[in-house]
Amino acid sequence: MEDFNVIDGERNLIRTKDGNLYLFISDRDIFITIPTENDPKLSSTRTFIEAICRISNKAFKLGLTLKDVALQLEEADMGKNTVLKKISLALLDYKGLR
Repeated sequence: MEDFNVIDGERNLIRTKDGNLYLFISDRDIFITIPTENDPKLSSTRTFIEAICRISNKAFKLGLTLKDVALQLEEADMGKNTVLKKISLALLDYKGLR
């Protein structure tokens, strides 16, 4: 049997008007899961949300701090309180960065 690595992190529920998302944050990774029951409702934004998380994860792995990534997402939100703002707040809340 193969051993699995367990990553300590935090799973955050992000509620949107179209359904729930789950954002996982650790000291090594940022990724998002869209439950299959929400997939039809979120299909128009799924690619966008996935891209934002992949780019954020890459920036984090290349040396940006979680706070830097969060602040960039917050600026991109432009005060509209979109899913970008919710991801930003979750990143800032991780380990008390906010």
